[in-house]
Amino acid sequence: MTIFLFGYYLLFFAAGLTLLVATYRRYQRTGDPLLLSYTFYLISVSVTVFESAIGESFLSLISNARGLSAASVESTSRILCLFSVPLWFISWYFFLKMIARLSGRDISRPVWTVYLAGQILAAAAFAVMIGSFASPPNPTASHAFSTAFSIARWIGFFLRFWALTQIVFSLGSLADPSRRRLVLRFGGMSAGLLAISYGLWILRPQQTIFNLVYPVSFFLSEYAPLFYLLAVLRREFRGIPADSLQPSTLNRLVQAEGLTNREREIFELMLAGKNNVDIHRALFISPGTVRNHVSSIYRKLGLKNRYQLLALARQENGDGRERS
Repeated sequence: MTIFLFGYYLLFFAAGLTLLVATYRRYQRTGDPLLLSYTFYLISVSVTVFESAIGESFLSLISNARGLSAASVESTSRILCLFSVPLWFISWYFFLKMIARLSGRDISRPVWTVYLAGQILAAAAFAVMIGSFASPPNPTASHAFSTAFSIARWIGFFLRFWALTQIVFSLGSLADPSRRRLVLRFGGMSAGLLAISYGLWILRPQQTIFNLVYPVSFFLSEYAPLFYLLAVLRREFRGIPADSLQPSTLNRLVQAEGLTNREREIFELMLAGKNNVDIHRALFISPGTVRNHVSSIYRKLGLKNRYQLLALARQENGDGRERS
């Protein structure tokens, strides 16, 4: 059973790495900072999974084969737990940034305040874990260590839900109905799957069932919303067909914001759904130059990412059709 679990966890880890790479490649194509935050979040999650789930199952595997003492196994398990908590700190931050960018707004001061308070409490729990680990082995130290570890885990659960509440606060500022639906569905899916995943820790079914079911629920909670998000973004970033783009749309946007000739060329390619790599190849300019021009276009138009640019162009294009 131990070697089966090791392979089982390794399979989920490999699937997670594949999706992490897919997310980063999608970011390279779209330049959407939302996907960059998601990539960093998945990196911290993947490292945590590797050193905890994979590490724990590997430890069980070699302890059975080599006859390691119970004290050695417990000590190594604690070391793995100690490495987990700082990685949680990182993942919570990028989850918060990801939700903020999904909602198209900055992180508000109340959200930052609650987040920092949670991080301080988690850091205090981490300090207790270090103190318990450094003290001589005894039942009291073991209990303090496990309690502090559980507290840090549940603080993470709270912080992730708190990040998701930004979706509720941001709905009023999302004028685009399709974007509002995207944010709501992503948030609802994330919250529901997250609750199921942590609910297993409360119910704690029979150990064999838990070992098989929990990795599935964890994987779904981290990646099912990503599947949905990537599918929607793939549709949103297709661009505006040239034959449906009103000439007045481009002229209004370009002239009103004072785009240069080169920025206008890049702007037209962006409206056609071209990514930075496509633009670099089409105009024979360096990727860094493309990024600089794209950033300048966003700044002049008062936008943050390519989704907002396409949404603005579609809105302007609709206004142009009505007037013509």
